[in-house]
Amino acid sequence: MTKCDKCKSPVHEDDLHCRNCGEELDQPACPECDETVRREDNFCHDCGADIKKKRSVEVDDDDKIRVCYGCGSEVESGVKFCKNCGNKLK
Repeated sequence: MTKCDKCKSPVHEDDLHCRNCGEELDQPACPECDETVRREDNFCHDCGADIKKKRSVEVDDDDKIRVCYGCGSEVESGVKFCKNCGNKLK
């Protein structure tokens, strides 16, 4: 389950804000068409792109932080699977 970046409380997949602290939660986007998708989706509901295969790790260019696309957890360089959700990383 994904956690809030601010207070680390668990958040549900469709939440737009943390239920504990009210922090706005990032919503993942399809790597092909940029349509907002749910975190648990494997395919984009708009264009059909394979979301997990195409973009299993996001990299924040400003801070060089790798984030698992499956659950939003920060991942270390060199790891092959997310330690939080088990998502295979590129």
